[in-house]
Amino acid sequence: MKCRSCGADNSPSTTVCSHCGSHLPLISSSKKAAVFARIKASDAYAARDSAERIARLPNASALQKVFLHLFLAIFIGTSAMMALFLLGMAGAVGIFGFQSRGGMGAAFSVAALWMAVVPMAFVAVGIFMFRHLSKKMNALENDPVTALPVILVGKRTEVSGGSGDSSSHTSYFMTCEAEDGSREEYQVWDGKLYGKLADDDAGVIFLRAGYGLDFDRVVV
Repeated sequence: MKCRSCGADNSPSTTVCSHCGSHLPLISSSKKAAVFARIKASDAYAARDSAERIARLPNASALQKVFLHLFLAIFIGTSAMMALFLLGMAGAVGIFGFQSRGGMGAAFSVAALWMAVVPMAFVAVGIFMFRHLSKKMNALENDPVTALPVILVGKRTEVSGGSGDSSSHTSYFMTCEAEDGSREEYQVWDGKLYGKLADDDAGVIFLRAGYGLDFDRVVV
């Protein structure tokens, strides 16, 4: 069996490449046509576009929406108040108002004005995040759903953040092979779904807005 990563030849019964250690497919090329035929003949594939099945796809909960929007609203509001406070200080001591004695006020007003740039940038970032997340949630709820027969050929995680006192965030991805042999990587919406998936699982993947929302496994 040829390794998909390094191209080395391995014995048919081997599950891990003896040269590079990569996972080897349990499903040979000669059996893939039969696997996809089995998927298409399954009840899961027949019900893929039904209203009942689409209704069971995961969505962002109302609590998640409220929390995200409330958090961003507080973030934007706090940053805006800090920016207005610093701009007020700058105007009160020389730039937009009067100059204090000895020229000290002018120097301080310039410093306050420069300091206001940081919270103003936070406001801009907060507004961008608010619009981005709102658009993303709307797409995850209203974009059309695509259900495809696939074989799962790999999965991975990606951890961001976690340095210092910041919290870390883990994103989950799976790579699927379609009937024509093409492969595509999708981000998994729910980490619980990721934990249920295994290499060489065959079934129907449900996609919306570029995310893998759900997977109906078919026994082959």
